[in-house]
Amino acid sequence: MRDFLQINLNQTPWQAHPTLPGITARAHDVRLDGHPVIDTMMAQLGPQGAPWHQHETTCEIAYALSGSGMLLVGDQANPTRTPMSAGSIVFIAPKVPHAVTCDADNPLCILILHTLAAP
Repeated sequence: MRDFLQINLNQTPWQAHPTLPGITARAHDVRLDGHPVIDTMMAQLGPQGAPWHQHETTCEIAYALSGSGMLLVGDQANPTRTPMSAGSIVFIAPKVPHAVTCDADNPLCILILHTLAAP
């Protein structure tokens, strides 16, 4: 463990996302003294975006670095739709279903942090 860490995601190779098809990511698990692991990744979404999924025990913070699309949250049949573009940041609680659609000619690149929810 440590109390300070600097990483450069631009120096990390792109890899296929481990569970979401069509997404490539540069990822690190950050471990700091006195804090749970923070899953940190830069994700490039393909034109198909990110399929519906949810995180059982972590909160997701997503910051759009470039591109544009739509965050879909909640009920798949009638989701809440929130536009995303460079500079947008969203916070998603654990167990909340969500997906992302991308504009075909301008897919999103997103910085994502997953951290454990409060007990």
